[in-house]
Amino acid sequence: MESCERLYRENRERVLRFLLHLTGDVELARDLVQETFARYLSRYGRDSEQPGLLFTIARNAGLDALRQQLLALAGWQT
Repeated sequence: MESCERLYRENRERVLRFLLHLTGDVELARDLVQETFARYLSRYGRDSEQPGLLFTIARNAGLDALRQQLLALAGWQT
């Protein structure tokens, strides 16, 4: 549990800045930070500490969200 909390504390702001740069939307970026850490914990567990994976997951979560927005604008159902 401690390593999970440390990973979050040490990387939360960097992941947020990355997602803000990717999406340009503060609220979306904040939501995606939570999604990123949830996906990370679900896949790698609480004892894993691999910050590099966070940014891969964050990128994928951000691109998924942008893709959904584009599809919604185009009138496609997701």
